[in-house]
Amino acid sequence: MKYSLKKKRSKLIYILPISIIAGCIIVSLVVMNAFGFGKSGSDQHTADSTSVTTESGSDNVTATEQETETTAPQSEHTNPKDAKAAEELEKSSENRVYLTFDDGPSSNTDEILDILKKNNIKATFFVIKRDDPESVARLKRIYDEGHTVALHTVSHDYPLVYADMDSYKKDVDGIKSFVDSTLGINCKFYRFPGGSSNTIYKHYGIKDIHECIDYLNSIGVEYFDWNISNSDSEGKKYTPEQLAENVESFIGDTGVYNILQHDAPAKKNTVKSLQLIIDNLKAKGYTFCQITDNTKPVHHHIS
Repeated sequence: MKYSLKKKRSKLIYILPISIIAGCIIVSLVVMNAFGFGKSGSDQHTADSTSVTTESGSDNVTATEQETETTAPQSEHTNPKDAKAAEELEKSSENRVYLTFDDGPSSNTDEILDILKKNNIKATFFVIKRDDPESVARLKRIYDEGHTVALHTVSHDYPLVYADMDSYKKDVDGIKSFVDSTLGINCKFYRFPGGSSNTIYKHYGIKDIHECIDYLNSIGVEYFDWNISNSDSEGKKYTPEQLAENVESFIGDTGVYNILQHDAPAKKNTVKSLQLIIDNLKAKGYTFCQITDNTKPVHHHIS
């Protein structure tokens, strides 16, 4: 009897601790399951993979955007619109002519653009601020068809433009702001009303044209004069043939020429002379270029 009791006690001694441990384990498992602990290795790997995929996806979007920026065509907001092609044409051509037109847009602009388009020629237009709908449409057409848009003046009123440096800065800033905002570009090309060698300014508040040049330099704008003119601004009534002859008589067999013409309402014969000028210069073997960031500017001698 005593032996039997001892044997039962001995079994209890072993069973009781095991039961307690087993109970603790069961309670622990229940708690961990309730609070999300103890995910299987497979579940944890899936969660980690999801996290990595999400981050990787974000990085891929950024990389794609960067690649798009790098490989995308040249920005349409360069001036001219296809600046790279224009620069390459300049580099590859030794004998070049730059057809430039001051004072537009005007009622003649569309016809000028039609002639240039027919001949597959790009030109440069030094424009005045005209903000009526028709003029704005013509300004946009100049740019959209790949020509260079350049700054001239707001008013072309000499007493107002050259009254003093404040007036001059206001005129330059006004035409630049108008062109930049209308076309979405940063226009950096400019032509003085009257040219840089004009002496008109001396009759007003500006004493030295270099003050104006210094201001242009300070805002990153380069000025361009000309070395040939068709003489359509001299007040004389030239025929289209005479205007063409005025150009041809000054052009040699080789060289680089920046030709001044005017895109103004009264310059009907300038439009009529344009095809004649183009034919003459083509016959001489000249390449027609437009002003770009790489164009060497023509500067008049300033006395």
